[in-house]
Amino acid sequence: MTAIAIPQRRILWPGLSPRLREWMLRFMPAFGRVFPPPFATAGAAAVVLPWWNPDGATPGGIGGACLGAWRGIATIGSPWGAGPANLAASYVNLANPGTNDLTVVSAPTWTAAAGWYADGADALDTGIFPTDAQSMLVQFANNATGAWGCIAGAETPPGYLARCSIFPTYFGSYDCIKGVTDRIIGAGAKASGNLGIAGLQCYDDGAPSGAPCNPATGAYTNTIYLLDINGEFWPGYIGDVWGFALYSTTLTGPQMLARATAMAAL
Repeated sequence: MTAIAIPQRRILWPGLSPRLREWMLRFMPAFGRVFPPPFATAGAAAVVLPWWNPDGATPGGIGGACLGAWRGIATIGSPWGAGPANLAASYVNLANPGTNDLTVVSAPTWTAAAGWYADGADALDTGIFPTDAQSMLVQFANNATGAWGCIAGAETPPGYLARCSIFPTYFGSYDCIKGVTDRIIGAGAKASGNLGIAGLQCYDDGAPSGAPCNPATGAYTNTIYLLDINGEFWPGYIGDVWGFALYSTTLTGPQMLARATAMAAL
């Protein structure tokens, strides 16, 4: 009797966690299957793309488009790994450690389960100056209600000629501000989620929102703060922050969606 060979079921990316495999399979079609294989060659050691570069479209690190990626939360079972072990570790620029690590203006509270908790007076300095072409995204939760609170940004007073900031709460709405334009994204405060700006376009949970902003008419002279705004006396954000990423280039819509989706799983 001749033995019949039964083909083995192929498991895509066996080195990845089931949760991350599910994410890759779900979102690959949305991006035209631009994801490169997580492994360099068959049999090579697994190389999982980082959360700030989940689709491989904009290489991070030294010489890459990602100027900085900082993670506050340390969720057990996250597909992106364990996260920082303590507050000091959360300041490290994951895309390029030792360059543009966060410096303390006023230190937030930190817990593994919630990340950075800002009380409205805390601020961390990225050391990076804004440009009209840059992109940035921030993932947050438990935003406190109130009149306003900037979660990340920099402005050049007086005259508001060069602005780059994100407000999950801003006088009855939530806004992104770039160049000389304050773009209202939605009504009421945004309690949690992802807000971002790519070039002059604002994004809400990875989706473009509204018309593009108008470019700056002055120079950006202050570095970008996380948890507050640099250059203005607006109150800072009150709530939890999971992660923040900055890019030197204007990311495309699919690239912003890929990053917002990845950051939601931090």
